[in-house]
Amino acid sequence: MYRLVATLLLSTLALCGQTNRGSISGTVSDSSKAVIAGAKVTITNVGTNAVRRLTTSDTGAYTAVDLEPVVYILEVEAQGFKKALIEHVKVDTATAAAVNVVLEPGSVDTKITVSAEAAMVNTESAPLARRLRNAKFRTSRCSTAACSIWRSRSPMSAATPVVKIRSW
Repeated sequence: MYRLVATLLLSTLALCGQTNRGSISGTVSDSSKAVIAGAKVTITNVGTNAVRRLTTSDTGAYTAVDLEPVVYILEVEAQGFKKALIEHVKVDTATAAAVNVVLEPGSVDTKITVSAEAAMVNTESAPLARRLRNAKFRTSRCSTAACSIWRSRSPMSAATPVVKIRSW
C-alpha cells in the first residue's frame, strides 16, 4: 500500500516538472562592462501585449521565468543611460533565452533600437548537442559485429538501394 502511494506521489511530481514555458535572463551593463543595478526591464509579449516588469539585481542580472514560447520585445532603461529596445526576442519551449544588454550613456528620452534578429545562444542546457553527438555516432563507420547488427535493424538501412540482377 505504501509503495502505491509513494509511486503515485512521485509520478505526480514528475508530471508537474514538465512544462512548455521558457525564460529570458541576462545582465545589464554599461559600455565599460560595469553592471547596472536597479535598471528597469520591461518584457512585452508581441502577440498579446502582456507586460512583465522587472528590476535588475545588485549584480545587474534579471530573470523572467514562466514565459510562453512566443516572441517578445525587451526594453531596458536606467537613470543616466539611453533606453535600449531589443525587438524579436524568441522564447522557445522549455529553453532559456540569454539576452545581455549594454546601455550607452545619455538621457532616458533617447532610445536605441536593436531590430536585427540575432541568434540566441542557449547557455543553460545542451539538448541539441546531445542530438548531434548521437547523430554523429549513428553516421560513423564501424566494423564491429554490434554495429553491423544495429545497421541492419536501422530504419535507414531500408532506404539503401539494392540492385538485383535477374537472368532470363
